[in-house]
Amino acid sequence: MVKNLEQTLRNLVDHKKCEPYISYIRFPFYKGLEENTKIDFSYPITVLVGKNGTNKSSVLRALYGAPHNYSLGNLWFSTSVDEIKDFGRSRFIYGYYDEDTKKIVEVIKTRINKYNDPDYWEPARPKISDQMYAITENTPTSKNRSQTRWNAIKKEVVYIDFRSMISAFDKCFYHSDINQQKAKDYLRKKSKYLKKTIDKNLTTLKPYKKQKEKLFINEELNHDIISDISNVLGKNYKSIRILKHKLFGHNQAYTVFIKSDDYNYSEAFAGSGEFSVIILIYLITKASENSLILIDEPEVSLHPSAQDKLITFLEKIIIEKKHQVIISTHSGNIIKNLPKDSIKLFINTENSSKTRVITDIEPSEAFIDIGYNVQKLTIYVEDKLAKAIVENAIKKKRENYASQFIIEVIPGGAQNIVNNFMVPLSAIQLKKTFFLLDGDQRKEHTITSSDKIPSSENNKLDEYISSMTGLKNIKFNCDANKDKERKNSKQEFLLKRQFIDYFLSHTNFLPFYNPENYLRNNLPTEYNKYSENFKENIKDKEFMKFLCQKDLGYTDVNANDIYQTQIRILARITDSVTPKEITAILDNFLKISKI
Repeated sequence: MVKNLEQTLRNLVDHKKCEPYISYIRFPFYKGLEENTKIDFSYPITVLVGKNGTNKSSVLRALYGAPHNYSLGNLWFSTSVDEIKDFGRSRFIYGYYDEDTKKIVEVIKTRINKYNDPDYWEPARPKISDQMYAITENTPTSKNRSQTRWNAIKKEVVYIDFRSMISAFDKCFYHSDINQQKAKDYLRKKSKYLKKTIDKNLTTLKPYKKQKEKLFINEELNHDIISDISNVLGKNYKSIRILKHKLFGHNQAYTVFIKSDDYNYSEAFAGSGEFSVIILIYLITKASENSLILIDEPEVSLHPSAQDKLITFLEKIIIEKKHQVIISTHSGNIIKNLPKDSIKLFINTENSSKTRVITDIEPSEAFIDIGYNVQKLTIYVEDKLAKAIVENAIKKKRENYASQFIIEVIPGGAQNIVNNFMVPLSAIQLKKTFFLLDGDQRKEHTITSSDKIPSSENNKLDEYISSMTGLKNIKFNCDANKDKERKNSKQEFLLKRQFIDYFLSHTNFLPFYNPENYLRNNLPTEYNKYSENFKENIKDKEFMKFLCQKDLGYTDVNANDIYQTQIRILARITDSVTPKEITAILDNFLKISKI
């Protein structure tokens, strides 16, 4: 079901149902990001995840300023205290699909330090130095370009910052320069106009003659929106009314009136999370189709369960209205069930003050960086050399990648692993335990699932298991039938079928015959010279002993001596593709652990 939902969402982008759609954004020079950072949007939900201070919100603001008639200067501007010193270099480039030319075209927006507006951002001509293509007389015509540049994408933007989402009541009572007693009196005086607005369902409100309009929205939400809000917050609301007005101050702000099974109350008595979710769902639902929805740190006001349900709501509304949603967060709950190409991890680099964006990573890897508690996968291998090879592979990928795994050795060979570990673990279906056996244990078979084996062949399950494992007489402990003093056949068949599925999903094989064989076939130059006169038909373990003797200069070597030589050889192998093959297997284990 989860996979079907993911594919449905992915198809919206692949089949261009969300157009106009920002395909990617890149930053030749922008704030604290590494130069030429690029972020792709291959999935309709993208999450920018990272610790505080890693420029996530800065990217969100750039996206706000990307479409036609939107400017980043509204959100990022220079002051005498916080001056932007970029020497006019700040710029970003984004791509979108042009229907007329059937290709991705690029728009660049640059910060121009004008005399009357030092924070003016405008589309510019393509910069060849930023790997953009100039528009020439040979460039295909399109309604989306002028003679010199491609037009900015036309798309409604909804920008929701949970940190600044404050109700009209709170703005007046807690965030104004009026002392609290005067604020109380002021709110009492003005609230009568709110009551009048609600009671008479007014669409306009000018309390005094010649006064400007004070009411901008007065709407009772429909059943569907109330149902979405109730689901996210885990409450049962009977009615919700939203007003946008200027009764409590000079700026427009929202007031929410709520009726539940037990209470009637306004946002003055609601929690900040309750108010924020109501406004968020209202704004997203009311946005025109194919809008760009930007949400900054929704976890600020939401408990973990509500965060989960918020993502579920966003998935539903994307399918309905084809929105493109981009979220900045440092919450593990927001990302835990999303595909890896939707997750962009922002990290501070060690050797500079710049932020690097890592793409295409599993949620569990991002968890490590943001300090989210995660249960690691346990990977069992046959011996300590196999463990060393696997650990060497995962350390070569990325810093946080290795933190997702515990590599353990089960001595005694594959037979011991299958009989004493796989069989009992398959009975309880332990999700985060996997087995990575030597390549010589791989058997050719055609079994893909126990469901493909008809019940009429239950008596042949042992044969199927033997064809998969190469082992016979594997024991499955079942309850005895008290009347006939024999095993419960129904239970035994179930355990065997569970084992077949568990073996297929939780077992894989190293991409070489055995660990010693891997080293032998990838010897560094300094060791390869020892093997020139060595017979090829000598077994791999004997070959390793011979290399150790040559390496140490004496013949009386023990198992630890041989292992240390193997580790030295492993450290010198630099041009093998095997580490990538191993991490590809581990990536698949990570996917399976989430199912």
